[in-house]
Amino acid sequence: FSASDTVNYQAPVRTGVDMTVFQDGLTLGAQPLDFSDRDQYVDALQQAANFGGISLSGTYRITFNDNGTLTHQRSLGGGSWAPPVTVDTSTGNGAIYVSGDAYISGEVRGSLTLAARSDIFIEDDLTYASATTKDHSDAAFDETVITDALGLIATDSVVITSRTEVNVHGSILVTGGGFGCEGRYENLGEPSINLFGGLT
Repeated sequence: FSASDTVNYQAPVRTGVDMTVFQDGLTLGAQPLDFSDRDQYVDALQQAANFGGISLSGTYRITFNDNGTLTHQRSLGGGSWAPPVTVDTSTGNGAIYVSGDAYISGEVRGSLTLAARSDIFIEDDLTYASATTKDHSDAAFDETVITDALGLIATDSVVITSRTEVNVHGSILVTGGGFGCEGRYENLGEPSINLFGGLT
């Protein structure tokens, strides 16, 4: 669903290329959401993370592991990262808060929601461990067996940084800057971003 009346592509139409972006359809003219208090969702997640979740201060690289853990590294600046720390996500309430940017990838096990006070950068596949395949358009993909869930909330933007085909499972809420991709403006639709979930 979109509150917009039109969709504007920022690339020229290419002869012989399927420009279908929304494979399951798109409904225009939906009721707009109220983001007048754009921090409210991140604030709520921060509070939940402080009481039974994982709260990280600064900018972090987070890799979700298929065994129900995540590995995080704090940015030291200048492209340097602190040594990795692995924590169990199955014992908390599923809330993960990052006070800066979050660079994420991996396989999610369980029901988790990650909120970043700034941007979320998806660096590689971000999929459910219970999914039969990573690409939801694959004939072997069976959504009825999925037991995992992921919510992503960013105050600023969510950006795909992978320059190859990427699979993303989860629901994405961006209350500020929007959703974008690095290095994909040259050829609209190539390489594919396969989203199984939602984008708001």
